[in-house]
Amino acid sequence: MYDDDPGPAGERTPAMKRYLLPLLLIILLPSPLFADMNAANQALNSGNYTKAADEFTKLAEQGDAVAQSNLGYLYYTGQGVPQSFTEAVRWYEKAAVQGNRDAQYNLAVAYAFGEGVKQDYAEAAIWYRRAAEQGHPVAQYSLGISYAYGEGVAQDQNTAAQWFLKSAEQGYENAEVMVGSLYHTGEGLPKDYSKAIIWYKKAAELGNATAQYNLGTMYRAGKGVSRNMDEAVKWFRLAADQGYEAAQTELSSLERAMASVAREQVAPATAPPTKSPSVETTQANTVASTTSAETQQITETPAATAAETPAAPANKEEPVATTDTTVRTETVTEAEPQSEPETASTEEKSEGGFFSGLKKLFTSEEEPQATEADTETQETAAE
Repeated sequence: MYDDDPGPAGERTPAMKRYLLPLLLIILLPSPLFADMNAANQALNSGNYTKAADEFTKLAEQGDAVAQSNLGYLYYTGQGVPQSFTEAVRWYEKAAVQGNRDAQYNLAVAYAFGEGVKQDYAEAAIWYRRAAEQGHPVAQYSLGISYAYGEGVAQDQNTAAQWFLKSAEQGYENAEVMVGSLYHTGEGLPKDYSKAIIWYKKAAELGNATAQYNLGTMYRAGKGVSRNMDEAVKWFRLAADQGYEAAQTELSSLERAMASVAREQVAPATAPPTKSPSVETTQANTVASTTSAETQQITETPAATAAETPAAPANKEEPVATTDTTVRTETVTEAEPQSEPETASTEEKSEGGFFSGLKKLFTSEEEPQATEADTETQETAAE
C-alpha cells in the first residue's frame, strides 16, 4: 500500500491516502442499511404497517434476511400490503435459505397447513428441524408433534418427548403442559407424578387453563402431592373462569360433594330421652293403705321413698364436627390429563398410538412469527 519511494522521513505517499479516505468515510458515516432497519422497526412497533412494509421491502430486495422474514409476515397477515400467502412464502424462502430461524419456522407452518404452497408434512418437518436445531422453542414443540403423529417423519414417541422437553425448558407454555402430561401418563417419558406436578405448575402459573385443570385433577386424586380438595377447587376454578368446560364440570361436582359432607358434619346429634320415674318408684311413694286397720295397729306412717330420676350430666358435650374431610358421597377417580398441541390441525387426529391415553383437544393452530431483529425489533407474532 506504499509507493516504492516512501518519501522523506517515511512520509506516506498519496497512494496510501487514497485508501484511508474511503475507509474513514465507511467508519464515520451511518450505515444506510442500519438506518432503514431502525425506521422499519419503529414503524412496525408504532402500528404504521404501510411504512414498515415499504422499509422492509427496500431492505429485503437488498438481501437482508431479517427484512425478508418480516416482509413475509406482513404479507401473511395482510398488514401494510395486500394479504397473500404466496408472497409470504416467497419471502420466507429467501430468508430461510439464509438461515433465519423465524423464517424457517414460518415456512414450515406454511407447508404444514398448505398456505401458499401445497401441503407437505415432510417438507414442513425439514424446516421445523432446521429452526429447532437453532433453538426456536415453538419449532422444537412443532417437531415434537410431527414425531408424535408420524407426520413427515417416522413416528417415534421418545424423540417426540425429547423435543417437547427442549421446548419446555425454554419456557414455552404449551410444551410445559405436554411434558407434564407425558410424565403423568408415562407415554414417552417415565411415569413420574411429582415431575408432572412441576411442569403443570409452570404453565398453570402462566395462566394456562389446560395446565390448571390437570393440576386440579392431581390434587383431587392425590397424585404426586398430598390430596388437597381446597387446592383442587382453586385450580379448577381458575380454569373454569377461563371457560374451560371440563374444569367447570369438575368444579361443580366437587363443590356439591364438599357441601354435602359439610352438612353431615354440622348436623346436631339426637339427645337421649330423659328417663321417666318407674311405676315401682311411684308406688313406693304412696302411703300404705289403711283399709286393713282392723287387723293391724298403725303406729307410724312410712316415709316416702325418694324418686330415682337420672341426674343431668354436669357438662353436656356439644356435637363436634369431624376433622375427616374425605368426600364420602362419590368415588374419586383421576381424570385423564389434557393437552392442546398448537401445531395439530383442526382435523381430528387418530385416537391410537402416542396420545391414546391423553384424550387431547386439538383446537388451536400455529401463527407465523415476525423475526426479532437485533435492533430493538418487537415480536409481532401471536403465538
